[in-house]
Formats: sequence, C-alpha cells, structure tokens
Amino acid sequence: MSINLDHISFTWQPITPFPKGLETVVCDNSRFIASRIEPGKGTELAISTDGINWNELPCSGFFTSFYACNGLYAAIRDKKCCYSTDLESWKEITDDPVSLKKLIWTSDEYIALCEQDCYDPHSYPHNYKQTVIYSLQSEKKVWCKNRLEHVVNGDVFADLVYFNGEFIAVSYRDPDYARYNSSFSPEQVLYKGQTIEALERVETEDIEFSEDSRLWTGLGKLFLWAREDKTYVIDDIWTSWQSIDYRIVDMEEADSFLIGCLSESRQGKSRKELHVSTDGVTWKPINLPDFDLGGNEIKLVYQAGRLIVTDGWHVCIGILTR
Repeated sequence: MSINLDHISFTWQPITPFPKGLETVVCDNSRFIASRIEPGKGTELAISTDGINWNELPCSGFFTSFYACNGLYAAIRDKKCCYSTDLESWKEITDDPVSLKKLIWTSDEYIALCEQDCYDPHSYPHNYKQTVIYSLQSEKKVWCKNRLEHVVNGDVFADLVYFNGEFIAVSYRDPDYARYNSSFSPEQVLYKGQTIEALERVETEDIEFSEDSRLWTGLGKLFLWAREDKTYVIDDIWTSWQSIDYRIVDMEEADSFLIGCLSESRQGKSRKELHVSTDGVTWKPINLPDFDLGGNEIKLVYQAGRLIVTDGWHVCIGILTR
C-alpha cells in the first residue's frame, strides 16, 4: 500500500513532566524513557507507554549520554561508563575514563561506541582522541574491549551503525594528532567490516566529513550526513549514492516512511523543519510543533504513531494522523 505524504500530519501537545533541562529521550520495549538533570539532586528518570502519562523512577547519581537498545541501557553514570537491564542496578562497562557516544544491537551482540583521551608526552604535547569499542554478546555477562587493528592512528569515529550485515563508521581526523604528525593524511574516510575487528578504510571520492558527521539507517538505506547541507543516501549494496541538499539533524523510521528534522541554509541562516519521506531522497515538510526548531539540536523519538520532539528545553509529542 503506497503512502500519500500529503495526508501525514501530527497533532501536537506539550509534555509536562520535563518542561526544561531535558537530557535525553529514548524508546525501547514499547515505552519512552526520559531523563533530565536536577541541579544538586542528580538525574530524574521517567517512563511512559504513550508519551503523555509518565511515571518517575527512583535513581541515584548523575547520568549523561543515556542510550537504550533491545532491553539494555547504557550511560555515563557518575563519570563512569555503565549499563543496566532494569534502570535500577548499574554495572560498569569499563573502568577506563571514556565518553559514551552510541549503543548498538546487532541481533546477537551489543556494541558500545566510546571515545577516550590519549597522551604521549614523548611524541605529542597535547591530548588526542581515540575510538574505543566494547561488545557484549547476548549469552555473556562481560563486556570485551575490541581490537581495532586496522583503524589508523588519529582516525576517530564520529558515528557507527550496523547496516545490511556490516558495521559502517564515519571517521574524522583528530586535529591535535594531525598537528604533530607530519606524515598524517588529512583525508576523511569511511570504515566497513563484518565485525568490529575487521573494520577497514573505504575510499570515498570528493566527500569531506567532520567531527559532527552522522549515520542513520532506514527503509533499507544508509544515510550519511557529511558536512554543511550535504547528505548522501546509499543503497544496501553500495552501488547508488544520491545526494540531497539538506543536513539531517535527526531521523526516525516510522510506519513505512521516514521522519527527519532537516536543516537547510538560506541567506546565511540555518533553518530546521520536520519532513517526511518514503524513499529518503524526496522529502516533504509537515506541520511543526509550537516551538522554534532554530537554534538548538533536535532529538526525534518515534514509536507506534507517536513522535516526541525535543531541543533539550522544550518537549512535545505529536500524535500521527493520516
């Protein structure tokens, strides 16, 4: 059954439990989970099945970089990288001082994409960033640090996805590493591999990435926002690369269509709008919530006909009507 994008719209209403200071919203196991930092008290967590009625959860500590995936939760809790299966009991993924950038489920293992600062006083007078990846197989209880033998020193993963049986990473060059290594190549590259350990460079001509480059998957396609107003839509066998003149700020796969917060530069100013698409190439604007999408990063979370939109301060939910 084909979808008429002209008939897709949302009825918007505000969410009251977290009106300001929202840290993040995620969805997992048919429920939404929201968190925000309460100054002096720690992090507040709340759960909702409809995005409107919320129940607070008891929790302790300060949480940042909160992710959920297939019944597992990961976050930086009191400056340590931790995980939980019930949002109450937390264990360390690693005791190394890392930042958490993403949590992925591949159907048989969890992948935690992390980043850490490295320092070599004999070679480099400044810290430089290094990608670190940990994995947890579904039948095991111990996270393992993966060996990244083919990742070139100085390449830092900006994002990582699991797409069509392969891991895809977009990398950028750490500027401090490059500054003090004269043999270091300035090129940005993609990495591909069927396992984390097998990730290797993939040549991409005339594409420049940045530290903020992002990857998404949806409708059997890979979406790569490279930089500025340039996003590439890649098919599942990597034979077709189509470009669209938008930056994808965030994207969610809905019921046979995509919802994206797209940014476009007009007369030197960046404007963000909500769009929908059935192929990832042609996008149609839809009605917006009643707050400005202009100056802040936007997070979209979709589940069962309900779309939560937040910029970190404002939060609202849209009920799908079509």
